[in-house]
Amino acid sequence: MRYFKSKFSLIRFILKELLLHDFKGKGVREKFNYQFKNSSKKYSSIDEMIDELKQNNLLFEIQQMSEEVEYSFDFAGYVLLHTQLVTLLAGDENLNNDILRFKLLTVNQTCDFLQLSRPSVYKLLKDGVIPHVEIMGQKRVQMNDLLSFISEKKKA
Repeated sequence: MRYFKSKFSLIRFILKELLLHDFKGKGVREKFNYQFKNSSKKYSSIDEMIDELKQNNLLFEIQQMSEEVEYSFDFAGYVLLHTQLVTLLAGDENLNNDILRFKLLTVNQTCDFLQLSRPSVYKLLKDGVIPHVEIMGQKRVQMNDLLSFISEKKKA
């Protein structure tokens, strides 16, 4: 996980670390087809790449409660799930299809997926049977962990 205080620092990291092309010596106004390393999908702009990262839950905007105005939030930065993104891009796997393995589900979504009641799911989470993370007091379960849980429970 990587934290960036500004969009500029995020873009600089993406250009330097994650893209296929070397941009040294290129003119600012030249048109590029941006492309992640080990990926076949091309993007017409960095903003398009950033939007897709957000849609696929690999990039999150962080906001904090404003001290000046009650019930308002100020921009506090970005969090990029760098390790997950690099793992996806390292293989021959398609980013759009494989991203679902890393998606975080709410408890209700987990209940729907497993077709279990909320108390049953909370018991599995509490007992550590299904790994989870807690973000701002809310429990989230990674799809990959649910799939592992199901495959462990299969009877031969």
